[in-house]
Amino acid sequence: RGTAEDHGVGFELQDFCQEYEDNRLPPEVCAKLAERGFPLSSLTDCRCGNKDPRTDGVRLETKEYVKIWLFIAKLGAPRFEYKFAAELPSGVLEIGGYGLF
Repeated sequence: RGTAEDHGVGFELQDFCQEYEDNRLPPEVCAKLAERGFPLSSLTDCRCGNKDPRTDGVRLETKEYVKIWLFIAKLGAPRFEYKFAAELPSGVLEIGGYGLF
């Protein structure tokens, strides 16, 4: 176990998108994700405009926050495997991201 910073990402995703309607990742975080291999072009905000997330940052949708969280988890635990399900049995997955709602 360890934090995302321990695995070379350089930030904690849970530090972002925590306040009501705070759904942005700053450009420096986007740049760090890109350096580690995350496909920024897969994010809705990047596909719908002419923005460069490494200079402008991005607005996230809920599914994208989860996608980034899982990407970071996989960096720290390369054998970690997951699949998406329609719904969680408990209905709740506590990984941060309150600001996305």
